[in-house]
Amino acid sequence: MNRKSGFTLLELLVTIGILVVLMGIAIPAFSTWLPNYRLKSAVMDIYSKCQHAKMMAVRTNRSHAVQFDTGTGDISVIDTVSGVTLMSTNLSDYDDGAGTIQFGNGDSTKDATDGTSWGGDFVTFGGTANRLTFNPRGRCDAGYVYLSNAQGTAYNIGAQSNTGLITMAKWKNGDWN
Repeated sequence: MNRKSGFTLLELLVTIGILVVLMGIAIPAFSTWLPNYRLKSAVMDIYSKCQHAKMMAVRTNRSHAVQFDTGTGDISVIDTVSGVTLMSTNLSDYDDGAGTIQFGNGDSTKDATDGTSWGGDFVTFGGTANRLTFNPRGRCDAGYVYLSNAQGTAYNIGAQSNTGLITMAKWKNGDWN
């Protein structure tokens, strides 16, 4: 008996057809998911930088700050005594330079604090200095930084002055959660 192994042309065409249908379903879902994933990555990195600045301030017994440059998108952790930048990143690092992640409120309709005002550049730390500064006791100025993407998804990262507690929230269903 002569046995031949392999696939028939019909089996190959059916398999390719199934793969095309699955890709037709997956690609639109992926293209919706990816920008929100990139925004959340940026928010988590900023949250981490805030925690790092707080930890370094307590550990070194010197003030440390997170500086937000809304013009360039740079976010830096700075030793405020020596002026040395300890770490830095840019919002464009998260969206392949497309500029879709930015400081802003997205589709949210109210400020995280009182629901009435946003501030000029969506960073309320340190007035016009846009700097969240932690003292050696881990306390800081209260405020928020808002980030959004081109799809209108918005997050905020906030800090409380009395405790130095750093929070993160997403705009969802008409409120910050």
